[in-house]
Amino acid sequence: MTDKNISPCKFLLVGFDGLRPCDITTDVMPNLARFRDENHTWENYLASFPTETYVNHPVIFSGFRPNAHGLIANSFFCPDLKGKAQLFCGWDTDSVTAQDKARPEGLYAVPDMAELLAQKGKTMRVLCANSAGSTRLQNMHADRYPGHLNACIHALEQAIPVEERNRLLVSSPAKMPLTFPDFAAQSEMLEILFRDELNKGAHSLADMTVFWIGEPDHSSHEIGLKSELTERARTHADKLFGRIYDWWIKEGRNQNVQLVTMSDHGHGEIAGHVDFAAILRKAGRMVVTDQEILEGADANQAEMVLVGDYTAGLWVKDANVENLTQIAQILTSDPGVGLVFSQPNEQYRDAVAGRVPGTLSEALVFSENERGPDLRIVGRGDNSTGRILSGGHYGLGSGNHGGLTPAELHAHLTCAGLAFTPTARRHKAPAGHDDLAKTMLTLMGAEADHSPARLLDEALKDDVDESYGVFTLRLSQGELSMTIEHAHYAGRRYVLSGEREKTGRCRPATQPVKCH
Repeated sequence: MTDKNISPCKFLLVGFDGLRPCDITTDVMPNLARFRDENHTWENYLASFPTETYVNHPVIFSGFRPNAHGLIANSFFCPDLKGKAQLFCGWDTDSVTAQDKARPEGLYAVPDMAELLAQKGKTMRVLCANSAGSTRLQNMHADRYPGHLNACIHALEQAIPVEERNRLLVSSPAKMPLTFPDFAAQSEMLEILFRDELNKGAHSLADMTVFWIGEPDHSSHEIGLKSELTERARTHADKLFGRIYDWWIKEGRNQNVQLVTMSDHGHGEIAGHVDFAAILRKAGRMVVTDQEILEGADANQAEMVLVGDYTAGLWVKDANVENLTQIAQILTSDPGVGLVFSQPNEQYRDAVAGRVPGTLSEALVFSENERGPDLRIVGRGDNSTGRILSGGHYGLGSGNHGGLTPAELHAHLTCAGLAFTPTARRHKAPAGHDDLAKTMLTLMGAEADHSPARLLDEALKDDVDESYGVFTLRLSQGELSMTIEHAHYAGRRYVLSGEREKTGRCRPATQPVKCH
């Protein structure tokens, strides 16, 4: 490998929220396609379940899967907390900070990347075009550490620390509206990057600089996966990256700045709608939803609380196994329901079934946690097409994510720089966000030794064996059959897919989507 003693190893991470690997084409995203083809990229780079943003950003920025870091969904119910803190809403900075203060261990149940870097006297600076709450999750306590920054381009008035906020507001607006596509705000964010972070050269760059683009996720949800406007959103994001890539080639690369491009998850295409609350209410169950709680409903008066409408959590007041089994049977009897999970059986933690008969164990998908729901529900999906049945929040043809189709699980990752071997490779080995985090922290000298993730040795060394095994785990009960597919590599397990099998299948039809 090239001598890395030129200057300290730093990272410039460019995120494309919700970008599917198959959408990186030379005609739509030529800069990213060239970067991918000329460097290390992974063909089996996998998001964590649930494949939601506010679950996967904590994986990226801690090196731990959801079963350890504790952010188990974009939004979830917390019966052990009081008042507004009972409903965690990851898009809302107030909710994020309230939960962090309400929990003795904090919102993150593990040290995050910023904390580990700060312990070594290193810095992390975040510019992000997602929601203000999502941005805060990337560097929760930037106001605790000298030289750190956390700034959402849509709400610079909430940037931390305060002195950084005041400096930003001299030249940029306090608020920029989120538009679909989000052209103006993301362009302004790029100007901030070049004006404030790259203006003094690579030597003054933070040890970890995050530039997180909210597209194409915003437009995929609101406009549709195949819309011409969504394609324009991808192209615009690629142009932003093109300027960064040019800077890196001219200056950053030779100063030991590693350039990483990635996405946090993929997208399924909504082919139909399913209403979990209606299914339960039709069976005579009293349900209050997260939306109803936000509108003033009292969660404490409900038989059960349902949070989410595609990958959803169900918290049941009378959570004995017999009652939960009846509820699970109501759900699985509906053809619109795909997978149902429960927390693992403490006596048989390695079992396929969870503590509730007829459900899969959350331990199979590394999402088991004391904060988790009694039952977790995923709308029906088709692994061969990437089409899904989702709640009614987004229209037909829109993108959504949270489930276990390959289209949602597969994300993008490309790495380049003096820390990596110089030969461009397409890696077959499965890898996840936690592996990337551990690799970056290790290269920066802030090792996360307590993380069970692995180093991405296939990009750091020559002649690494990338062969891996694939195993299918199945739970069958009557006409119900649910499967989880695992890859086993380097002593780790990765989730490749999950699906309700053909028996009684409700297949979201039309033409296959060749985009996994």
